[in-house]
Amino acid sequence: MVLLLASCGTALGYSCTPPPPKPIDVDSFPTASTSATPLYITNEPAASASASHAAVVASGAGVSGELPPDVPVLLEDRTASCLRGSCWRTGLTPKPGETKQSPLTASPDLGITPPVALWQEHLAAKGRLDFPRAKGFGLLGVVIRGVVAVVPSEGGTLAALQSWGSFVAPGAGVALVADQAGADVLVVAYADDGPLGDKLHDLRAHERAYYWGKRSAPVVMEDLRRRPEITWADGAARVRMAFKRDESPRAYLGTMVLGPQQQVPTHAHPDSWEILLPIRIGGSFELSGVGLAPDKGPFPKTVDVHPGSLVMIPATVEHAWKPDGATALLAIQMFVPPGPEERYTKLAGAPAPPASSGRP
Repeated sequence: MVLLLASCGTALGYSCTPPPPKPIDVDSFPTASTSATPLYITNEPAASASASHAAVVASGAGVSGELPPDVPVLLEDRTASCLRGSCWRTGLTPKPGETKQSPLTASPDLGITPPVALWQEHLAAKGRLDFPRAKGFGLLGVVIRGVVAVVPSEGGTLAALQSWGSFVAPGAGVALVADQAGADVLVVAYADDGPLGDKLHDLRAHERAYYWGKRSAPVVMEDLRRRPEITWADGAARVRMAFKRDESPRAYLGTMVLGPQQQVPTHAHPDSWEILLPIRIGGSFELSGVGLAPDKGPFPKTVDVHPGSLVMIPATVEHAWKPDGATALLAIQMFVPPGPEERYTKLAGAPAPPASSGRP
């Protein structure tokens, strides 16, 4: 069936309509949690979650790092909807017009195209969305509402992920299937090498050449709510890291919580983009101008952000975080490629600097 799809896609591009996939009985989705293989992640709240579901609450110098049972965010202008029983992403990312803004759209403040495509998939009740097998590409995903089965196209263990459940699929080739209530998933597409836009164009023109028979590395899934926290600054800074670097070598994915007064001083990542999707936020990012062309100014430039907006900071660009003193930051964080997150383990347990030092 996949070979037929590849041939049809090569000949007809987006007009190709593949045969319907084999249905999955979503009524049989697992609800019991176990750490053994196969991985089944519960749709009940994590045992550590508070009864009030308060995700980020100031407590002295620190904050709570608990994640809410759902992610109350809509990715602005980058939401694609699968409202039928079965949908296909034959070109890996949404077609033009399926999202108001292209998933590859540059940062509005800088005009620089990011190295990954980001968008939100809205799945109808019991809806299924299939991604093609695509050699040299990969997908990252985070469930932000509902329960979703992640099914490798070559078969294997079904995993039901609830909110904050994440996956990395080298070579793409997975199906996302929502339960009876529907679901939303943040999806990130990347290329192993070369500009993503050029690679996607070639994929759409030569689908058959990108088809793989054996996946280059396994699909891996993690529940971010059950990942251990790394904390520093007396608990005012907290992160959870989804995947080991060998499991997701092209992009780091995790969560970040910063207290209402926890500043981040001016810094840059020499080789990596930093991408943030704020869930709750109070404050702004400041760009110094170092690493950017003068016509992107004037500098310093303040980037106002709110839940649902994307912050995309290119490599070498100096930036700082200035909180408003009242609201903690909760965000999904990425580094493309990985690397800067390695400093978190070095910071673990480090105390907050004295207030008189200005920026931490």
